Amino acid sequence: MSVRIVGNECAAALYCSTSMWAFGPVFDRDERLMLDADQVAEIFLTRYGKADLRLMDEPELQRLLGKYRAWLDKQQETDFDDLDHMAKTDEVRCVVCFDWFEPRKTGVTRCDSCYADCLRGYAAEQKGDEMREREL
Repeated sequence: MSVRIVGNECAAALYCSTSMWAFGPVFDRDERLMLDADQVAEIFLTRYGKADLRLMDEPELQRLLGKYRAWLDKQQETDFDDLDHMAKTDEVRCVVCFDWFEPRKTGVTRCDSCYADCLRGYAAEQKGDEMREREL
């Protein structure tokens, strides 16, 4: 029983894995930050998913989405500084929390903390799926 993301690089949405019902905003690609829609949705879920988003009504979700978009705009303002920083160091920004980190190998897009959170969430989802299968 959790909130998951359905979609691709062009459009993504949140859905409840128990009821298989989508809810909330539709996320689309953010060209300014070079993020695909599923990445934008993942960042939203990472930042605000600690509260059960399924229990929020539409105005609450709209308020949260507005707060998130303002935060993304703030991240975009630092892009030119980021290019300068990346030119001087081997660090990159995490696509989830936007903190600087030095990747251990090429192509890594998440810092260790966000990667660990992702793995914990995936393990919890797998355990929940196994429990549901046993109940059937």
